[in-house]
Amino acid sequence: MTLRTCLLLFASLAAINGARAQTALPLAAHRAAYEISLVDSYSAKTPDSQTPVAATGLIGYEFTGSACEGYASNFRQLTQLQRSEGEPLSSDIRAITFEEADAKGLRFQIDSQSDGNASPAIVGSARRAESGGTTVALSKPATETLDLGNDILFPTEHIERIIAKAKDGGGTMQARVYDGSDTGKKVFETLTVIGKQETGPSPEGVSGTLKLDYGSFALSAKLRRLEMLPASACAK
Repeated sequence: MTLRTCLLLFASLAAINGARAQTALPLAAHRAAYEISLVDSYSAKTPDSQTPVAATGLIGYEFTGSACEGYASNFRQLTQLQRSEGEPLSSDIRAITFEEADAKGLRFQIDSQSDGNASPAIVGSARRAESGGTTVALSKPATETLDLGNDILFPTEHIERIIAKAKDGGGTMQARVYDGSDTGKKVFETLTVIGKQETGPSPEGVSGTLKLDYGSFALSAKLRRLEMLPASACAK
């Protein structure tokens, strides 16, 4: 699982009051904490000494803002994987994003380290032109300009499209999404499947349990704390 997918899970499962601007109400501001544990390990190959046998960790996620001011998210994941042999492997991932009102632009910074060794930070911004084309300006790990083409969605904008699709009866939705994660150069091809409408809201407000699939193993993230934050209303 990529960081982008993980962030999408937390944003899309947030308790909502609606979607953006004149068509709907703001997304709900909230702060959530999840506890990490190992679900299973199912590598196609025979497990070796590097296969995790246990995992611990925490995920913190905060989402704030408004339809007129833009939306900010702050994500951090601390994970420690215990192998059958050798010392535990630890990782620390932090991601901060700000999506402008009307999805005109996106700013992001992603920092990560593994066993105390920091990886190059990913810092930059993306902007959508009036013509619909999206360009990215990276400042770290190196200065670079990218042309992503048309039909690119930013993370919160993607969530709003999912909500709108759900209100319209559900089904499937494909979208090309960019949030600056991975190398800062990747556009993610996404497929969302929207099921039948629930008869009532979840008692937690967000998903109580998430499964983070990394291919050769999977982690479970269980909600331990949820705080709904004051909404930022748009000025009339």
